[in-house]
Amino acid sequence: MPEYRLSITKAITNDYVLFNCLVFPVISLVVTIMTAGNPLLIGILAIVSITALMIAAIRFIRIMKMINENQIVDGIVASIELNTKRGTIYIDYVYREGKYRSCQYVIRTRSSTFYKQGDRVRVLVDWNDPRKALIAGLYTTPRQTT
Repeated sequence: MPEYRLSITKAITNDYVLFNCLVFPVISLVVTIMTAGNPLLIGILAIVSITALMIAAIRFIRIMKMINENQIVDGIVASIELNTKRGTIYIDYVYREGKYRSCQYVIRTRSSTFYKQGDRVRVLVDWNDPRKALIAGLYTTPRQTT
């Protein structure tokens, strides 16, 4: 059984790609309503919205897969680049005797700004491609054991 479980709220509010792919269709709906039904605009927004939702679904499945595989290692925050609304967190970790550096594109939130360079973190690693990893604290909550 995985050590962590997905926190949908954390995943959506911290993951830059997931957040934007879920917000875009909402914005498209508002624009469609405000433009009083321009058929060309509605068609373009529908296609782009469906594409964004598909990307969000793929990203969500990938995150779930990494949590369920339970490949967790200790890592260290190598560096952080934060802008006003988003940022990148670089993490270094060792997995199966290989050293890796992965980056995460995050939305600037209280959770993402909590991390500082040199912090130790728990890292979820994709065993098929160890170059892909996630900071567990940005996507999960610890599973309660009984």
